Amino acid sequence: MEMNVKIIVRVLGLLLVVEGVAMLLALGISLLYNEYDQKAFFISSGINIGLGAVITYLTRSAKREIGRHEGYIIVTLVWVVFSFFGSLPYILSGAIPNFTNAFFETISGFTTTGSSILDDIEAL
Repeated sequence: MEMNVKIIVRVLGLLLVVEGVAMLLALGISLLYNEYDQKAFFISSGINIGLGAVITYLTRSAKREIGRHEGYIIVTLVWVVFSFFGSLPYILSGAIPNFTNAFFETISGFTTTGSSILDDIEAL
């Protein structure tokens, strides 16, 4: 059985849109409390939704069957992709300007490990 790469990419694109919408929710909270990171959430959300929409559109002809192997790859890649794009608000806002630290903090947040590189979380 051949790997259906198009459906893997399509699902990742759709999930990027979902992550972008979640960032819009964070933007709403940021606007509500008049915080400094509004622009970072807006740009990050736009990147996620825009890129996800383009990927989804370009893979619209993908065969709509996801096998076990495709599922494993999707789950593995979504952790990396979500963490990469999820670190954008940290970087763009300047809260965590170092990519490695922002990536770590994002993975920590998504996996709810409780690990953090931040000393004073309340200051954010």
